[in-house]
Amino acid sequence: MNRDNSGHLIAGFAMGLFALLAATAPEVYERLAQEDAWIEWLTVGLFCTAGMVFLSAAKRHGFATAWVITATGLFCIVVAGEEISWGQRLLGFTPPESFLESNYQQELNLHNFSKALFEPKWLVIATLSVWGVSLPVFYRLNASLPLPKHLETILLPISYIPWSVCAIVLLLIYPIDLTAEYVELFTGLLFYLTAFPSDASLRPKLVYALLPFLIMGAGFGGIEMSARVDSAEKIACAQKEVGALTKAIYEGGADDQLLERSYVHKRIFTAIQANYLTPDVIEALRAVGCVGVSQNPNRRKYAMDPWGQPYWMQYEEPEEEEVTIAVYSFGPNRRRDFTARDFTGTDDIGAFTRPLKVELVLE
Repeated sequence: MNRDNSGHLIAGFAMGLFALLAATAPEVYERLAQEDAWIEWLTVGLFCTAGMVFLSAAKRHGFATAWVITATGLFCIVVAGEEISWGQRLLGFTPPESFLESNYQQELNLHNFSKALFEPKWLVIATLSVWGVSLPVFYRLNASLPLPKHLETILLPISYIPWSVCAIVLLLIYPIDLTAEYVELFTGLLFYLTAFPSDASLRPKLVYALLPFLIMGAGFGGIEMSARVDSAEKIACAQKEVGALTKAIYEGGADDQLLERSYVHKRIFTAIQANYLTPDVIEALRAVGCVGVSQNPNRRKYAMDPWGQPYWMQYEEPEEEEVTIAVYSFGPNRRRDFTARDFTGTDDIGAFTRPLKVELVLE
């Protein structure tokens, strides 16, 4: 079987699996696409492997001479680093204040700094439009032009262009939540399939084929292992801080704008910025004493848990005259595990406010 045929089979399988999970197993679909779950780590594995192979090919030709391959390899490595916020969740550290304040996900990455201008969805669309469609067509139509040396090495095979178009369409219509996570995975797969023949000296091929899965397993497994041996002090601290936040919300921290909405699910700091919660909510953290936990003042200033992840709140429109608000941390494994506001059987650390009266909303 030639490379194009095998590549189409792999791409078709990935796209078909996305559709199958979305249609028949929505809970599995959502669980796989959470932060630091299987989809994200496989995306990292694909981009990282593609980047290493491109850089290996560039080294043989000379990095400066084969600058177009070098740039593509570095691009793939940067994408992999950005995808996992350069190890923030893997290592569990609190990022610098500039990222906590201006990055709308409070993560150590650049692509979430300005959602309005650089929303990740549009960055993926731009990448697929230029690298996955325009460049292959332009190269074939202008083969006689003095184009950069080795350009063909990094170009997506022209027969794969329909897959790029399919991914772009999915992002534009966004048929289901978390579509972007699966399309990012698919984009990494296209770079991986393009990189595969660019370094014929890489042996054995089996190692290269397994490398994305090894990276995925190392990352995902590393977080799981660290969660199992994490300090009791951090868990106790998160429990006390969640309790303090919950109490602060109950005692006047819920703004009327929150109670006028049917559903709000945001990071605590973001909810304050959006005027769903009052600024006094964060002040409640200052009175909590935690032994053996980072004393970085920015952690509490921006409502981050002991593992360097944001505290979250979830509100749903009440069916009767009372409502509770869930406040939670992702817990030791730095990943959201609960569903339907049920923390049972997960390592997420959460609490609910006592019932809030919302007669004003119901009038």
